[in-house]
Amino acid sequence: MDKHYRTKVHYSLVFITKAGFRVWGNLAFFNPAIHSMGWASQKSSFDRDFYLGSNGGNWGAISNATHHYLELCDYFNIPRPPSGLVIWAFKRNKGDWAASTPMFQHSHVSNILQVNLTNTIGLPTLNILPDIFVFKFNDICHFYSTMFHELAHASHFRNVGRDYWNVEITQTCTNLGYGNYSNINTGIIGVVEMWGPYFGEYKCFEKQYQYAYPQFQPNENWFKPGIMQDLDVQAGLTARQIYNALTSKAISHNSLKKQLINLYPHKKNAIEQCFKQYGF
Repeated sequence: MDKHYRTKVHYSLVFITKAGFRVWGNLAFFNPAIHSMGWASQKSSFDRDFYLGSNGGNWGAISNATHHYLELCDYFNIPRPPSGLVIWAFKRNKGDWAASTPMFQHSHVSNILQVNLTNTIGLPTLNILPDIFVFKFNDICHFYSTMFHELAHASHFRNVGRDYWNVEITQTCTNLGYGNYSNINTGIIGVVEMWGPYFGEYKCFEKQYQYAYPQFQPNENWFKPGIMQDLDVQAGLTARQIYNALTSKAISHNSLKKQLINLYPHKKNAIEQCFKQYGF
């Protein structure tokens, strides 16, 4: 710096993006993510390291992962999440949730839903809530794959709208998670949660980090995310072709299958086989 100060200088890092999304700080909507880095003399060098698990580390990882995801959307020709996306990382109070994408900045939040969130995952009841929240943890690979997973949901939101999404998040809270196939009204959850791991982890995480993502296991969750992986590998559908079927009419595995067949009738047999081998 070419200026002189009578005392040591206090440094802060403000996480401000230009890509149409915001990162909230610890006080949520009251302030952006600002990491205090302490005091230092201008006569000495100033260095700071950021570790995942710290505020600066988490906010930096959120910013980087989201920028990468937006670029990957363009690469795969998938619509980006809505502009003005708000992401908030905070300390887990209870439960084993890693993250969620309720899209509250773009949807109406009922009082019942706020109470359910408070009871199930410890999310503070506020009049203003984020689109994506992610809990702080120390595994960088897990953190980035989780962010891509949640951002994939935000892209899906663009195709279905707020009413569909409010049903999904309400069902998830009511079931204390993804529920199971026998639960009433878990069909939308099944469709949403196939897309998240398929596009976020299998496509984006693999592409960004040149990592061969493992094959989804046949017994992996009741909704079988491996179906979309097989639609890609075996039926030859692109991520964009699968996304085109993820409309508000896709409220179950069966209705999603019908959507895909209507869009790509020449692949009817391959599509049916992908669902059939997982029991749908």
